[in-house]
Amino acid sequence: MSQLKTLVITFILTACLVMPAAATSLDEAFALFWQADDEEQTARAIQAIIDTDASFDEVLQRLVIGRPYSADVKTGRVDLTHRTSDRVRHHYRVLVPASYDPEKRYPVRFYLHGGVSRPAWRKGGEWWSGYDRFEDPDRISVFPSSWESSMWWQARQAENLPAILDDLKRTYNVDENAVHMIGISDGATGAYFFAFRAPTPWATFLPFIGHPAVLANKRLGVDGEMYPRNLLDRTFFIVNTGRDRLYPTPRVIPYLDLMQRAGARINFHPHPEAGHDTSWWPAEVENINTFITENRRDPLPDRLAWETERTDRYHRNHWLLVTELGAADGEGALDPLNTLEPPPSLGLRPDPKSDRGVRVLKVTPGTIASSAGILEGDMIVDVEERPISTLDQLSQVFGALASWGAQLRATVLRDDQRLELVLRIPDAPSTATEAFSHQLPSGRLELVRHDQVIQVQSQGVRRYTLLLSPQEVDFERPLKVITNGHESWNGLLQPKIETLLKWAAQDLDRTMLFGAELEIEL
Repeated sequence: MSQLKTLVITFILTACLVMPAAATSLDEAFALFWQADDEEQTARAIQAIIDTDASFDEVLQRLVIGRPYSADVKTGRVDLTHRTSDRVRHHYRVLVPASYDPEKRYPVRFYLHGGVSRPAWRKGGEWWSGYDRFEDPDRISVFPSSWESSMWWQARQAENLPAILDDLKRTYNVDENAVHMIGISDGATGAYFFAFRAPTPWATFLPFIGHPAVLANKRLGVDGEMYPRNLLDRTFFIVNTGRDRLYPTPRVIPYLDLMQRAGARINFHPHPEAGHDTSWWPAEVENINTFITENRRDPLPDRLAWETERTDRYHRNHWLLVTELGAADGEGALDPLNTLEPPPSLGLRPDPKSDRGVRVLKVTPGTIASSAGILEGDMIVDVEERPISTLDQLSQVFGALASWGAQLRATVLRDDQRLELVLRIPDAPSTATEAFSHQLPSGRLELVRHDQVIQVQSQGVRRYTLLLSPQEVDFERPLKVITNGHESWNGLLQPKIETLLKWAAQDLDRTMLFGAELEIEL
């Protein structure tokens, strides 16, 4: 953190502690602001605050402190509903600690269930079981519902889940930088969807026994297109299993590799012997809890990347808004980062019943196995001096050691003779495959902020907006924005109370406050 950031945040927090009692009219205006639950009420409250002639710093200080929370709220298992803008009712359950303290900020975990291809849930229906294991005195847990006409990766849920979070923020003291999304199977697909399309409120994503490639299946009604670079600096804890009939680990790994190349931070925990189930959960629960505790959201990151094909939704990433698409003079060609690099394959058909080595039933010409001299009938008994008795062992050992350009020693038995062979892996795969197809023109931005300079690269974007926070930007010093090597802005910005309150009302986030909007047209 820069010295300027430290000084600004220290000033704000210190001011909050010593802030004198404000005028009654400002108290009343803020009471209206905290109670507002629609656009009309919010607009009236914002105007009431402005009419008090309070200073920008006074308003900022109150927003940093946040709304007052009551101890007189429901705790335990709370069943609620939320209606989306098309009036569809979504049931959800919240587990609130019985010891809930309104002065304490609580981490939140959203749990997305699997099996969404079913009829809508009815009152009293259960989409999770064993709630006892999720109850914790130090966190709030949320269990939303999904079904065949409102799947996790569709527009209704893209509206529903953030709205549920907003409702929680209005009632309970939520730690805005510790809101985590956990998904099982179809729920894992949902977690990947939000990471790709609407990540701003979420600290981490934990997709279990899922596959990001599901989002490439247009028949599932996936809302929009996936852009791997949107995962820059997103943090994942991922579990996949070797015996999963739907998403076995080897099929998932090329996508995880792509995500890492795009800038995602991935903690991958494979379980080779497990199937499409959660039998691995007891072995991982401590790791999951540690991961969540150690990974908090940075609400105002210094670097951002975002790509989208639309500007009415899925067009925001933290303090960046894409507001108009189209080619612009001076833009460059950015690496699409959409190519899968599949792991090396031996190129043979093994006998799955092998138990004292892996017997080769067929060798494909021109493959690694063929080039090494492996023949039909050979028995593979070790790779790099690691004993091989079963097909699972061969898959695990080769998968762990094989990389493009490597050479591995293998031992085979042929007519009772031991032969030492060399598995020469090519420098690169012979074919490239796109992870996600893109049918619509899109725009992409990549930003880096350093002190009072923001460097931007664009492709297919004609206009964008920067949301600027007094916790990151010194409004008393000139700000410079350089897009594609050319100066887009250089000057002072005047922070506005209207802007501050507008975004505070929209985000309900004490740690992500914006005092100015800067529109850049290319």
